[in-house]
Amino acid sequence: MRLSIVIPAFNEEAAIGKTVRSCLDARAAIQSEAGLDAVDVIVVDDGSSDATASIVRGITEAQLVQHGVNKGYGVAIKTGFAAAHGDLLSFLDADGTCDPRLLGRLAKTLLEHQADVVSGNRLAPGNHMPPIRRLGNRLFATLINVVSPQHVTDLASGMRVMRRDALPKLAPLPDGMHFTPAMSAKAVFDQSLKLVEVPIPYAERIGTSKLSVLKDGQRFLRVLGEIALSYRPFAFFGAPGLACLLIAALYSVQPIRHLLDTGTLPADAIYRVFTIVVLTVTGITLLGTGLVAEAATAILHGGRGPPHALHRVCDAILLSHPFMLGTLSGLAAIILNRNAIATYLEYRRIDDPWIHIAVGGLLVLLAATLYALGALKKILLMLADRRVARDEALKAKAS
Repeated sequence: MRLSIVIPAFNEEAAIGKTVRSCLDARAAIQSEAGLDAVDVIVVDDGSSDATASIVRGITEAQLVQHGVNKGYGVAIKTGFAAAHGDLLSFLDADGTCDPRLLGRLAKTLLEHQADVVSGNRLAPGNHMPPIRRLGNRLFATLINVVSPQHVTDLASGMRVMRRDALPKLAPLPDGMHFTPAMSAKAVFDQSLKLVEVPIPYAERIGTSKLSVLKDGQRFLRVLGEIALSYRPFAFFGAPGLACLLIAALYSVQPIRHLLDTGTLPADAIYRVFTIVVLTVTGITLLGTGLVAEAATAILHGGRGPPHALHRVCDAILLSHPFMLGTLSGLAAIILNRNAIATYLEYRRIDDPWIHIAVGGLLVLLAATLYALGALKKILLMLADRRVARDEALKAKAS
């Protein structure tokens, strides 16, 4: 089994020679610790304008791949992976912050734990990461861990080992500095992949960091949000949906009491009732959107893990029989306002209490929402069936 070490480098003349030689010197130790047959080193010069490429060119045991122009950190790693021949792939930053001998521990952990990705955790006590970057890493990891099925501590580690056959499940990955947090996020959300973290020492880098705390931090947050949304959409839509329904229920207590006591509502209660209608429809729409989006992501990722209890309850209530519920809601609106409808058709006026009209409008909106969500779910189920049939046909053809 071969391990390929990819080193992306952009204007790293101060550190690249030491980093490459350290990797080459560590090959025997890596092979021995992980039980590997071979280790090779690939440097991807990402359009450097300094002496980075010429330094690497003078180290004959390392393979050099060059970009004519700077294309980005993520592109450089992907270029290195394409040029590599290893069954196991790894990458290591060119700045001298991590000891390449640790790749032996990471590769051994991957094989022993039958993991798909093993990442170096740089946030262990005693490491020398700048405080602002340490804070950002912990913040991003906390946000991901709230909604992900697996746990991660260091999302943006630039030292990790993975199986080559895990790459298709991790793709697509971004081209910039947010390549590493995107990989970590996909690995923890995809339950067919196993991510393991190993504590590693971390030193101050050599040279100037290419990472912009604000600019790249915004990119990290955006890509993490997109990935989380593509795997766990119900976590994004369900909470605000339930919050809207809870507020609507609390707002309804006083009008219901007044209506039961007096049989009517004062004119100024229309504002409260209007708020209740808006919150209820918004809540149902958000919950239903989350449920339908979960069905879509199951198709996108070829299946999903078992849904949690809240997801099952909401799905059973809203989308087990959406067309029946929508029809009942519409009929209830007509029955409640039958006198108002008859009066309007005959005399072009409405004499019924306005609360009947408001509740009827709410029921009609719910009916329309349930019909729309039911139709979307039906389409997604048909797409899922078509995908299964296509996959079975391809397997039969291959056999």
